[in-house]
Amino acid sequence: MRGLASTALLIAGLVTQSPAPAVPDVPYVPTPQTVVDAMLEGAGVKPSDTVFDLGSGDGRIVITAAKKYGARGVGIEIDPGLLKKAADNAAAAGVSDRVRFLNQNLFAADIREATVVTLYLLQSINERLRPKLVRELRPGTRIVSHVFNMGPEWPPEKTLEVDRSRIFFWTIPFDSREQALAPFDSREQALAPFDSREQALAQGGQSTPKPAASEEEELARGEELTDRVCTTSCHGIDNITRLRRTPREWNDQVVAMVTRGAVATDAQFTTIKKYLARYYGAVSVNSAPAADLSTVLGLSTKEADAIVEYRKTHGKFADIASLLKVPGIDKSKIEADPDALRFD
Repeated sequence: MRGLASTALLIAGLVTQSPAPAVPDVPYVPTPQTVVDAMLEGAGVKPSDTVFDLGSGDGRIVITAAKKYGARGVGIEIDPGLLKKAADNAAAAGVSDRVRFLNQNLFAADIREATVVTLYLLQSINERLRPKLVRELRPGTRIVSHVFNMGPEWPPEKTLEVDRSRIFFWTIPFDSREQALAPFDSREQALAPFDSREQALAQGGQSTPKPAASEEEELARGEELTDRVCTTSCHGIDNITRLRRTPREWNDQVVAMVTRGAVATDAQFTTIKKYLARYYGAVSVNSAPAADLSTVLGLSTKEADAIVEYRKTHGKFADIASLLKVPGIDKSKIEADPDALRFD
């Protein structure tokens, strides 16, 4: 059970240590071997798989995957001492040619090669990691977590209990990421009453173009759509909106909603994302692009561009007072939602 950060590289027993090792965010607690066996068996690991263990500790999960199932394994670990121990364990097990261990930040690690991902982290880390898993893993990839789930937004497909330990299983669906927001075939008309054009097409009739909705009308519609989708497909809107998120994080959240079966059209999901980013958004004013500033704060393109240009010239903003010094912006929009502002 391990955590985060990067510096050194360990591949098949070779360790290069960094001058200042990072401190783990997750304490090391080894997964019992009986649980390791259940995790790999439950995930259906086979010789063609590549098993990534995020927070690999002494390497026992990927070593077992290689020795027992003939799979390849990659462990992501922060602690150089554990990396060396994992390499020694792999050598003792005779699988050094099938496993490798990397000292990397698990949020920055390239996990696209994985066909199985195993976890024993913390609840908060799992929930932070969830968008990366949905975004980067290929459809069909299996995810297994010991003790901790992925939060109410993504319930597990199955749960096992082994020696008083719970194990959770998920699979990345074939309609996630780019496909996740594509047209929904037979599900596309599920929310048709919200759009007369879709309703007309569903009935085989001709539609007449509607005038473009104003921003206020679109956001109001976004509220109605979000409430409808979250109530009927998820765990209620309160579970979705209890945290502030950046526009990209909201995009990941909507993708996660889709993977769990949320039903709407592509256009409706776009409206939902815009509504969530506007009223439950967060923006790092010292690094965000103009588009994010505009989306979250309700600024015009010209106002958002002015903030970016002022930032380039004068450096980072320390607080709201310094942000309000930017000429040509509507200060009331900045002051209206201070909780949306991050000055990191």
